[in-house]
Amino acid sequence: MSQPPASSTSENLSLLSVLVNSELVRLVFAEVLRFWRESRFHGLYRVNHHEATLELLDSQGRVAVHTKRQKVIFLRDDVFAIQDQIWGDGSIFADYKCSPGFPVDIYQEGYRHFVLISLRQNYRKGMEEEIFIERTIENGFLTNNETFQIQVDHPMKVLTARIIFPKDRLPRNVAIVENNLKRSHQLGVQHETHFPDGRISYTWEVNKPRLYEGYIFKWEW
Repeated sequence: MSQPPASSTSENLSLLSVLVNSELVRLVFAEVLRFWRESRFHGLYRVNHHEATLELLDSQGRVAVHTKRQKVIFLRDDVFAIQDQIWGDGSIFADYKCSPGFPVDIYQEGYRHFVLISLRQNYRKGMEEEIFIERTIENGFLTNNETFQIQVDHPMKVLTARIIFPKDRLPRNVAIVENNLKRSHQLGVQHETHFPDGRISYTWEVNKPRLYEGYIFKWEW
């Protein structure tokens, strides 16, 4: 049996290398992985819309407020408690409140803290609820270059991530990084909202974010 010319083999290998390293292949693989993970997911609920906001309240980064608003649908009967995951620098529990329910316990595994929230009622499969969590962070953003991560730990239809800067210390640049894909997106004027009092927010929205992906705000200010 005749062998293909060496030049033909080399061209085929070069083409294969291009395909393997192409952005399209990476995206297809990420989508297949997302589908596989969600098909094996056995959590308590899925999220129709997750809206996460970090507001920096002063120019030194000493006080910030992180809010999460999730519209969820429960996947099981008799759900009476959920968990919230938290990590970061500074005093990450300077204040904590949620609705519905009440935080009944906090424990730590590695660098993450887990808050056990009693919902104070039983939810059945198919029931919908809006979960609101607000916490104050003290001394968490004291350097010129900072980050803040939003983790996708449940299947989601839409993720909206927002960061708000005080009027007396606006950022030089803001980016959002997809941690697993190692892909960065610079946020520009199309992502900005200017408030009447001089504050500026940057918003990033993604449909069907990948399960277990981390979206990281990175900024210099």
